[in-house]
Amino acid sequence: MIVKVSAKSARQIFHGCEPGYIRDVCKGACCRSSSGPILVTLLPREEAAQRALGLRVSDGLLEPAARRCPHQEAGSNLCGIHGDGEPFGCVASPFMLTARDTLIVRNRYRLLRCFKDGVLPAYRAFATSLELLFGPVEAARIAAHLDGGGGDLPAAMLDSSYDALRYGDAKKKQVAAQGR
Repeated sequence: MIVKVSAKSARQIFHGCEPGYIRDVCKGACCRSSSGPILVTLLPREEAAQRALGLRVSDGLLEPAARRCPHQEAGSNLCGIHGDGEPFGCVASPFMLTARDTLIVRNRYRLLRCFKDGVLPAYRAFATSLELLFGPVEAARIAAHLDGGGGDLPAAMLDSSYDALRYGDAKKKQVAAQGR
């Protein structure tokens, strides 16, 4: 699926998600909620694995009883399930698609400590997320274009990533409509 990558949004400055920074500075704020229990969107294929870990899943959402993701380790604030078992929504989370299929950084991330607390543009700070969405070759092309000062660009997002982002958007709208 061809989407537009917003150069302006991708160039917003962030601190990268380095373990020391998460542990000592930001405390993994992206894995917590300030307004109530955090709800993590799960793809249908991810639900069984989360249930197998003893976690509550309801209507496509991981529903911890606390304001912190149950995978966030208490002492280090690092993700305890980083890697293969980490839900798609968590890895992709810094980015979202607008209604017109433009990739931007979620506004929520501009409220976090890492925003303007580093020297990396979002496409570098969240390179793992970009690779998940576009694959390594297309993510490298996007980064090279932006490194070279280029503007907005069309990019080939993986169909599975596009579908997963749209699924997550629909879940979030559903949650908002239900007042959760």
